Amino acid sequence: MLTIDTYAVNHLTILLMGERTKYGYLYTRVIEEKLTFLVRMTPREVLEHTLTSVGSDLKGAIKSARSILGNGYMYPIIVNPYQEICMFPTHSPSADHCIWINPKHIVNADKKGSQTITTFSNYIIMPIDLGHQAFSTKRYQAHRLLESTKENGHKVRVITSENQKYYQVIREDNGIYNFDIFKDMEN
Repeated sequence: MLTIDTYAVNHLTILLMGERTKYGYLYTRVIEEKLTFLVRMTPREVLEHTLTSVGSDLKGAIKSARSILGNGYMYPIIVNPYQEICMFPTHSPSADHCIWINPKHIVNADKKGSQTITTFSNYIIMPIDLGHQAFSTKRYQAHRLLESTKENGHKVRVITSENQKYYQVIREDNGIYNFDIFKDMEN
């Protein structure tokens, strides 16, 4: 079995899940399009490593998701905004059996008892220990988070110049700019 030291989530990543080694260490099982391998990091460490490499962290990603999606728990997170990768947890992220899924790789999700039988883009069919409604909700939230984040990133503040009065900022003799003009603008 291929085992590597570090890993960053990318567009090929289908899912991450914790897997205990025979010595009791928690590693991450990664499933990519045509590969599966272990990483000598916990799933949380893989996510943190990926987020740090793109200028964020797990705490910030969760805070952003909470801000966009509102109150809830076990939020999906934007793992890599540049590759538009969002992942959602099937259970509490601190649980060993939590699976982080990239919804872009979900082809189909069918209900079977208390599980969701999930077909991924690499033609792997995997039972997920999560009810179909909860799975669908998490999948939808991940989609909503990604779309909202993209939309928010493209928003531009538009200011029209109609009926605008212009004010000049003055630079004093001592080289310091005088911004008192803004006080006059407020009145």
